[in-house]
This record gives sequence, structure tokens and C-alpha cells, in this order.
Amino acid sequence: MIDLATEERIEKALDYLYSNPDVPLLTVATQIDIKRSSLRSRLAGHMPRKGFPARNTKLLRAEEKAIRVYVDRLDYINLAIYPKYLTATANAILAARAAPHQAPI
Repeated sequence: MIDLATEERIEKALDYLYSNPDVPLLTVATQIDIKRSSLRSRLAGHMPRKGFPARNTKLLRAEEKAIRVYVDRLDYINLAIYPKYLTATANAILAARAAPHQAPI
């Protein structure tokens, strides 16, 4: 994963490359201390993953927040938090949101 400092260096490199298109990509990447492949993929139009929400989630943000509050409450009263109970809670939320003929995954 790319950290914020690396992202800023990539932005600087892109600005430099746009203002000086005759400079080789490898030279700019070496001078700014970033990977050439990262700079090349950004020039090709690929955006960083950091800062964008995950696409493979099944729960909505509010539902995830409700589960976090549930976990915090259990932790506050010193009850054990088992993964099977979290899974059951998430499945109950998905089942309540799903249509009657659909089963949660």
C-alpha cells in the first residue's frame, strides 16, 4: 500500500513530467525516490487504492458502525467477543435487509 509521503512524491513527479515531457521516466523516478512502475501506472491513468472505499463489502457503513458499537458495548461490560457471534450478527443484518426469497451469503 502506498503511504501519503509516497503519494505526494508521485504527484510531484507527475507535475515535473507534465512540465518537462522530454525527461526520461526512470530519471524522474530515481531522483524523487519512487518506483518506476508506480509512476508509469499513474501516467497510464490508474488511481491509487488508498482513499477509496472498498468495493467488496456486504454491509453498509451504518451497519458496520452498528456492529462496532455492539462490539464496544460488549467490551465495555467485559463480555467475550467471539467471531461466530459477529458473523451471526452480520448475517442477521443481511437477512433483515434481503428480500424474503433471498438468503444471506
